Amino acid sequence: MNRTRILLVALILLVVPVLAFGQSSTTGNQRVIPTYQVTITSNVRNAEVYLNGELQRGTTPATLNLRRGTYEIRVESRGYLPWVETVSVTSNTTIRAELLPPFATVVLEIPREFQNDDIRNPLGLIDFYIDGQLRREAQIQVRSGRHEVAIVSGGLKFEGQVVLEAGMTYTLELILRLNLLQNTQAGGR
Repeated sequence: MNRTRILLVALILLVVPVLAFGQSSTTGNQRVIPTYQVTITSNVRNAEVYLNGELQRGTTPATLNLRRGTYEIRVESRGYLPWVETVSVTSNTTIRAELLPPFATVVLEIPREFQNDDIRNPLGLIDFYIDGQLRREAQIQVRSGRHEVAIVSGGLKFEGQVVLEAGMTYTLELILRLNLLQNTQAGGR
């Protein structure tokens, strides 16, 4: 029996320190790498967040715990152009992603002073073309980029090229101006 007790005590004396060592923290031997909270918000709720090309869990507003470093953050939502930015993380930060629709809005405006009040719908007599296509609306949406614009009414035609950015609203205002030019007097004077 004494032998059993001695063995039991010896076993306890050997096992307890091993278990205690296994439960102790090893952070004293390892370098703690700090992480920072990066909060990503957007003007579109529930947009998907990608970090270095990988879809993250959750949607905007989202909070990521990142180590110090440089990351590519992409925010996407259906019906909007993706927002992409490379960020350098050195502290807790908040990033706001402004997603834009893939279209620009163009508004045709003819100032009232140039409209003929004797006609019931003077704007109905004006043809508005974008890239050669007749548009009957005074406000339209087009893809961003370069476009040919023409406004035609009666014997008059105004043409030009415009470059439109996604998410922006542009007003095309047709302004007519009457210039009086001085001519030379009859007889050469």
